Amino acid sequence: MTTISTNSSLIDRAKSRDCLLCDHCGLPVPAGLIEPEHEKQFCCNGCRTAYSVIHEFELDRYYTLRNKQAVAPSAARDTYEEFDSPTYVEQWVRSNAETTTCNATIGVHGMHCAACVWLLDRLPRISSGVLDSRVNLAKHTIDVRYNSSTTKPSDIAKIIGSLGYRPTLPRSVAVQQTRQQEDRRALIQLGIAGACAANTMLFAVALYAGALADMSAEHTRIIRWVSMAFSIVSVAWPGRIFLRSAFNHLRARTIGLDVPIAVALSVGVVWSIVSTLRDAGEVYYDSLSVLVFALLLARFIQQRQQRWATSAIEHIISLVPASARIVDENGLERVIPIDALQKNTIVLVKPGESVPADGIVIDGESHLDTSILTGESRPMHVSAGSSVFAGTQNESREIRVRVENTGATTRISKLMQLMEEGAAKKAPIIDLADKATAWFIGVISLVALLTWIFALPLGGAAATERTVSLLIVSCPCALGLATPMAISIALGRAAKRGVLIKSGAALQALAGSGILWLDKTGTVTTGSMQIVRTLGNANAVQLAASLERDIPHPIAHAIAAHVQTTYPDPEHVTYHTGRGVTGIVNGHSVVVGSLGFVQSELGTDAPSPKNSHLTPDDLDAWRKRSAGDALTPVFIAVDNAIVAAVATGDAVREDARDSVEQLTRLGWDVGLLSGDEPAIAEHVGSVVGIHRVVGGATPEHKLDVVTQALGTTIMVGDGVNDAAALAAATVGIAVHGGAEASLDAADIYLQHPGLRDIVSTVQLGKGTMRVVKSNLAISFLYNAGAITAATLGYVSPLVAAVLMPISSLTVVLNSLRAGRTDTM
Repeated sequence: MTTISTNSSLIDRAKSRDCLLCDHCGLPVPAGLIEPEHEKQFCCNGCRTAYSVIHEFELDRYYTLRNKQAVAPSAARDTYEEFDSPTYVEQWVRSNAETTTCNATIGVHGMHCAACVWLLDRLPRISSGVLDSRVNLAKHTIDVRYNSSTTKPSDIAKIIGSLGYRPTLPRSVAVQQTRQQEDRRALIQLGIAGACAANTMLFAVALYAGALADMSAEHTRIIRWVSMAFSIVSVAWPGRIFLRSAFNHLRARTIGLDVPIAVALSVGVVWSIVSTLRDAGEVYYDSLSVLVFALLLARFIQQRQQRWATSAIEHIISLVPASARIVDENGLERVIPIDALQKNTIVLVKPGESVPADGIVIDGESHLDTSILTGESRPMHVSAGSSVFAGTQNESREIRVRVENTGATTRISKLMQLMEEGAAKKAPIIDLADKATAWFIGVISLVALLTWIFALPLGGAAATERTVSLLIVSCPCALGLATPMAISIALGRAAKRGVLIKSGAALQALAGSGILWLDKTGTVTTGSMQIVRTLGNANAVQLAASLERDIPHPIAHAIAAHVQTTYPDPEHVTYHTGRGVTGIVNGHSVVVGSLGFVQSELGTDAPSPKNSHLTPDDLDAWRKRSAGDALTPVFIAVDNAIVAAVATGDAVREDARDSVEQLTRLGWDVGLLSGDEPAIAEHVGSVVGIHRVVGGATPEHKLDVVTQALGTTIMVGDGVNDAAALAAATVGIAVHGGAEASLDAADIYLQHPGLRDIVSTVQLGKGTMRVVKSNLAISFLYNAGAITAATLGYVSPLVAAVLMPISSLTVVLNSLRAGRTDTM
């Protein structure tokens, strides 16, 4: 008979807990797998094997490190030290060199609705070190400006944690996981609330029917108790979001959107429970359960719409790949996460792949689709030494890139950051609505108290019912949603169409009127030299294009790009700087340049009428006409005769005149503000129908013109010389292909060339403000009628529970009209 000695330490472990835990994974060990004769216990053979391998290779420190990490999260949640770490500070904290203020971005887990935004926007009232806070509900983040001499990011995280939210690092993956968790939790709560509402409604029908059919008191009492159970579950579980939010608001000494809802739920539940215990008086279990369900449903739809409205902007940043293909010092390729990419790393970008970071091409040549940044439809040729940017797509050949900027420091990330910072800035009309909502809540609280006092002579039940109905039906959710919902949807729709608007304030300004300044080059004109018209022999122009193919001059590029030739490479090409070019093309002697240069090369003061197809009068008329239209005349001689001429210049965009007329009809006084010669600016202005023209303007002069204008000003430009004016204008608009400085300074970025998008954006602003005003009107009319009816006793809590979310849903559905224009 074999005797098994029992391990004393194993007995101690068994006594100290309900079950034994696996020594590898920490999960409970099934009773059938417990081995009393062994010190180590495992829940399965896989854990046993893993433990043996780790122990065999002397890697037992793994368990020490794992245990430390298992404890770290709880400690971190107490101290939030990770928010003071160099890694977090480097990526998410931006300091101001001129002051002691800093800006930090913190992820917030647990935000649900506008009430959460309301509370977190008031962090400056809670902490003197916090100067400003702006919440991005769609991304579950908060941007905080704070005094770095007295406050640390971890201090702010502690405040957020004390309000019932969980601060997190603002990682994109974490944001997606948070959204999934929030959506799953919201659906579970919605399902529970719906089940409770349906059951309490059925029991309410039974009570009402029983009252008419003389139901026995015992059955009535049972139905009331069962209804109470369902109602308590509804309020205490899915409805606790409103109670917790109201409590957090009161802790922050503010009255938020959820305070009247929480009061209505609390009063209704307490009164109903007391009536049930006393077996006398009215109960409102059906109304309370329906209210919770209707509110959660309305907020779920609102959240989905807000997510949809911001999806277009997030889609842009999502074009940056999640991984990068790097080449190590041994020339081997391997794929790493994008977050692990570092400066000076060599990355390999194959055809069809997106560039993972900003950098310099060190090997290979290809064509990149850069439309995501510039709006340029034609692929950009890159070779060794060319700069490339994250998010652009490689189209033809494999290239190797040395990384310069990664993650948040890339050009596309900076552009998105500017948009997000601007979007966090509230439009004036939103601030007005917020203030109105705050006053509204205070007034409603006073009216509810007065209603209860004056209705007391009718009985406690009647007074309570009127008060609960009033608090429910007057919830200011519709008023709070009226403006931000419409603006959010409009910004999302605009982004999908290539119009990136950084803030609602810019959108609101477009809805007004004032002066709109257009820069000439690249805005009203194409911004590149090209042939505007030709005269004479078309074949001669083709010969000239072949000759100019490799000449480093804008006019030469314009002529070379005008036609597609099949002629062989030119011979004996001589470039006379600033005058013209001579050479042999396909056996013909060709001279291209100014009239004086061509005539001097031909050895005569004028072309020979015998050999020329153009007379001296033709040439002189062409020169004068070109000068009058601010174009540069170029003459072409073939085999010792001037046979053709072209006029080159920065051509006016085809849509310019029509767009200017539409902007004028929309209430804007359109002007032309250009750095070109006044004569050229005047000519372009006359072509497109602009009478207010300022030419020869330096960057400083442009700034003065914009700042001295009265009322609202819009500046549209694309160059570095426009950046100061763009920043100073009420609304700065950077057009397609703009310089980096102009993109940073502008409030709006147009990804497509032409002026049509400017017209569409102005129409968008006006249309969105119309929707906002209609939303405010709907909210006002609803509240005026509903509050009056509830105060007079014409609205029961059940009817109020149905009416209140309907008003919010009406505002949401009306907001869907925002951003719809016929031209965008």
